[in-house]
Amino acid sequence: MDLENHFRILVVDDVPANILVVKLLLEAEGYAAFGATSAAAAREYLETDPVDLILLDVMMPEVSGFEFARELAAEPELCFVPVIFLSALQESNEIATGLDSGGVDYISKPFRKPELLARVRTHLQLSQSRKQLREQNLLLERLAREAREASQARDKFVAILAHDLRNPFSGILSLVTEMEFNLDQFSPEELRDAVQSVYNSTRQVSDLLHSLLEWAQTQTGAQVIHKNMHSVEDLVNQALKPLTGMIGKKELKVTQSINNCQVWADENTLLVIFRNLLSNAIKFTPRGGSIRVEGLNEGEHTVVSIRDSGVGISAQTISELFRLDIRTTTAGTESESGSGLGLLLCKEFIERNDGSLEVESQLGQGSLFRVRLPSNKDIKV
Repeated sequence: MDLENHFRILVVDDVPANILVVKLLLEAEGYAAFGATSAAAAREYLETDPVDLILLDVMMPEVSGFEFARELAAEPELCFVPVIFLSALQESNEIATGLDSGGVDYISKPFRKPELLARVRTHLQLSQSRKQLREQNLLLERLAREAREASQARDKFVAILAHDLRNPFSGILSLVTEMEFNLDQFSPEELRDAVQSVYNSTRQVSDLLHSLLEWAQTQTGAQVIHKNMHSVEDLVNQALKPLTGMIGKKELKVTQSINNCQVWADENTLLVIFRNLLSNAIKFTPRGGSIRVEGLNEGEHTVVSIRDSGVGISAQTISELFRLDIRTTTAGTESESGSGLGLLLCKEFIERNDGSLEVESQLGQGSLFRVRLPSNKDIKV
């Protein structure tokens, strides 16, 4: 049978002639059979070659079959291999000892061919069923563990967001309350500072809520992806438009080198990706610095790189950038605030467009974010 060709059986007996008889019988049925004349030889074989079943003689020198079976049962890598004893010992107490030592069956010598083959076939099938059940249980345990970890990460994420929302709102409320009851005591300069503070806090909350809503859509599946061919240059220019004020204010030099690059992706999510990456580059590049956007065709993919001459990112921070349970947010070179969700959104959206995101950076040496996307509809990264 085809299924039998996949099974490997080890025959352990101190009499080579007995091994030969059993091997010929098994091989005639399509099994792959191997022999060992002692427990030590069997152990050496098992260290390099897996088997699906062991036919084990009981009366062997040095280490008996019962002892060897107990050794196998104590080892995590071998305890699941079924052992059938082949022995001339027929007393009921010997059979019970064999089963207690870890054997799944006991066949008395001289054995009958149909009986041996039937029991081999049955225990191989049972072993396969148990193996499949173990694999399913391991898969369920892994999925349950991942679900618990994801739930814990989300809980921590929500707690962080609640804290980040509470702080600016508390500041706004405190300042507005002070202005309501003591407005006539504010000098023009103090009033301007107070309004600016309220504006900054309100903008921070607005950015956070906007990013949170976009991120929530990715988690609930509400974000609809419509893929088409798009010019990378057009998308980058659209993403830059709302950022020109920030670029001018910090006197940054932004250059592009995008040569007829196209991507097969969703326009709206790409705009979010490029806008966030460019905004981060602006935020962390000191006044008078530079940002360069490059697009390259690499086979069936397009790679868009955004490089800045900014403050850079430590290796520890890079390892935490995309962790949900650690929200990484740092003030920009001129105290610009951020939601801390931008890179999480980028990663989510890039992956939904069958792409990948790479980060290279060193403190004080600037950062490079590399987006790899399919350049046609039949390709995935």
